[in-house]
Amino acid sequence: MRVAVLGASGRTGKEFINQAIHKGIELRALVRSPEKILIAGNIQIIKGDATDRSSIEQLLDGCDTVVSLLGHTKGSVSSMQAQALKHVIDVMQTKGISRLIDLTGANVYFPSDKISLIDRCSTLLLKLFAPSRYADGVIHCSLIRQSNLEWTIVRAFLLTNGKLTRHYKSGNLKIGLLSCISRADVAHYIIGLLEHGGMIKQAPRISY
Repeated sequence: MRVAVLGASGRTGKEFINQAIHKGIELRALVRSPEKILIAGNIQIIKGDATDRSSIEQLLDGCDTVVSLLGHTKGSVSSMQAQALKHVIDVMQTKGISRLIDLTGANVYFPSDKISLIDRCSTLLLKLFAPSRYADGVIHCSLIRQSNLEWTIVRAFLLTNGKLTRHYKSGNLKIGLLSCISRADVAHYIIGLLEHGGMIKQAPRISY
């Protein structure tokens, strides 16, 4: 298995590549600043921009799976995820790669969701204070859902820097006031999807 990783230099990305390398998974990671990746192991670092199609083409060369852990940072364009995933989907289809795992927020709703009052309030606040970030989450997930790829969209409510516990819930969860999950456990869950498969064309929520 050779996995292409987007967002590897972020906090969740670093947790993911550290655990994936420990599991013996071969990685290719696209980052704008290679010096941010100090983890040694079976990983090839490619300098580039996720919104640039040629960078995505280089990243996906020889890979059979794509994991996107992209998140907005200071200086990101408002439609960063949508731009990047559009290129990812197009290049995957061109190269015959079918498996895509994407990480986004739990405030991106799907028809089967159990929507709580906390859900509605947190989504309203996100729309008010970070409308472009919210819209980008919704749009890029829509692009994924409309594709013919074997996708899984992992949705986390509140990410923390807590320890790896390996004890969490996933599925059609109702989000509560204290719902959260560590980046380490999100990485653990995604690696489980890589190793064992499942959740094709589904969007599980993940939380403690």
